[in-house]
Amino acid sequence: MHWNQQWETYIPEDMHRIAAVIAERVPVREGVILQEAPALLGGELQDIISRHTEGEVNCYPGTPSKGCYRMAYFIYLEGVLRGGGRWPFNFEGMIHEIVNHCARTKCGNVTRDVRIITDTWRPVDIDKWRPALSSLLLDGIQITSVLVTPGGGTFPVRLI
Repeated sequence: MHWNQQWETYIPEDMHRIAAVIAERVPVREGVILQEAPALLGGELQDIISRHTEGEVNCYPGTPSKGCYRMAYFIYLEGVLRGGGRWPFNFEGMIHEIVNHCARTKCGNVTRDVRIITDTWRPVDIDKWRPALSSLLLDGIQITSVLVTPGGGTFPVRLI
């Protein structure tokens, strides 16, 4: 477990390793993630997560799974867009995916652990979804967020 006293939050060890691997795998030049990074969108992203977790997990973006699992990873790398690549959703879209995934009608009774790995943080987008996110937290869903930097840096951030 990695603890950050300033934010009074922690990164579970498996999440820390996954975030560090993703940050190391993203090619960067002058602070911009290069176009080759979208290779992470294929099965490689899911493979990285699978190697560092026990059991099955949901992964966004990723290949649709056979069902809902206790844990779900949501990954957004804005630097890929700045490098000319593509990502299936923006930061707000990622938050929307989290809320939809955890909705009672979809996976609300199964997914209890949501993990966000991102290279950007947009409080304005989080504020738009604050009521829904607060409801998830009140329902007992744990949401852990990590900000990654090129070269393997990982920093926990509090969602709300």
